[in-house]
Amino acid sequence: MGSLKKRLQKETQYHKDDNLNVMDQNLSLIKEIKKLRGSVKTLKSNIRNIQGKLTSSSAVEKGLNESGTQSKVEEEDAQDNAFDEQVLL
Repeated sequence: MGSLKKRLQKETQYHKDDNLNVMDQNLSLIKEIKKLRGSVKTLKSNIRNIQGKLTSSSAVEKGLNESGTQSKVEEEDAQDNAFDEQVLL
């Protein structure tokens, strides 16, 4: 009878220790997930900022103003360039 009690106590202690290890690992993983979620959020924000800059810079390259249309001066320049090309032909 005494050996069964000792064996039960050993196994009970083993399972307690095992459960504590599992909980520690879970806690570590939860902290890592939280950190990774923060990184993902930051990266998504950076991507949105870069896409916004690319969109606005491509509009500038195309000669578009903020409203998405060419300004009057840019339209006149485009017409002058088209006229010059026709004269050269």
